[in-house]
Amino acid sequence: MDCWHQDWPCTLYNIQNIITAVLENIRRTQDTVILTDALALLYQYDKKYDKTLSIYLQLKQGPVFELIEKHDLYDSIQNKVPIHVLDYLLDEVESHFAFAALQVLYLMKFDRDKAIQLLINNTDRIPIATVLNQLKDEPLLQHLYLDALFKKDSQCTHDVGATTARAPSLTR
Repeated sequence: MDCWHQDWPCTLYNIQNIITAVLENIRRTQDTVILTDALALLYQYDKKYDKTLSIYLQLKQGPVFELIEKHDLYDSIQNKVPIHVLDYLLDEVESHFAFAALQVLYLMKFDRDKAIQLLINNTDRIPIATVLNQLKDEPLLQHLYLDALFKKDSQCTHDVGATTARAPSLTR
């Protein structure tokens, strides 16, 4: 986002008050893309990087992979996150939470090749079983992930058999 507001010091105003105002405007407006993009930036200024990540994934834009690596958001990938981030953020104002979707699937849909590289390069932080579990309803994505994992290190896929036992065509 190349806007004038990025030049302002983020400490000039109370970020939480601005976030609340933006959320209220999102609630009242039909076209929310610009406001949502601004909200992601505000959450980044507020060091709530997991919320920034969720918004970028829903918008299918933004520096998702750089954000994960720079701010060590690997735990956020493993955990459940809101399926509709905007609904969640709006509900947060009303103290209502609804968790359903999984980050790995959002990452794969955002940029499959980059997601696979991130996942296979960080199996110590995002366990193989976690990825396979989150992709259990996406056999093609499971296969692409396991194939890349096998190409990187054929030894690490030996422990995967039990996890993929229900889909034998995905194992080598």
